[in-house]
Amino acid sequence: MSGNPIAALELAFRKEVSNKLAETIEPYVAAYAKREAGIGAFLDDEGELKEGESYERYDSHSYDAWSDSHGDLGSLLADLELLLR
Repeated sequence: MSGNPIAALELAFRKEVSNKLAETIEPYVAAYAKREAGIGAFLDDEGELKEGESYERYDSHSYDAWSDSHGDLGSLLADLELLLR
C-alpha cells in the first residue's frame, strides 16, 4: 500500500460525510425548488402577475410556500444536528 493510510482514511471519511450531507439536504432542496416554481407560475417573464391571476391567490400561495419552507428549515436543522452527532 503506497501513500499515507491516515490520509486515505481521512479522504474516505470526508466522502462519506459529504454523501450523507447530500442525502440529508436533497429532499429539502427539491421541495424548495418545487415551491419556487409554484410561486413563479403566477408570474410572467418580467416578474409581473400573469393575466388572469389574482394577487389574493398569489399572496396565499406565497405565504403557504413560505410557511412550508420555514417548517422545512426546522426539520433540516434537526436532521443536520443528528448527522453531526
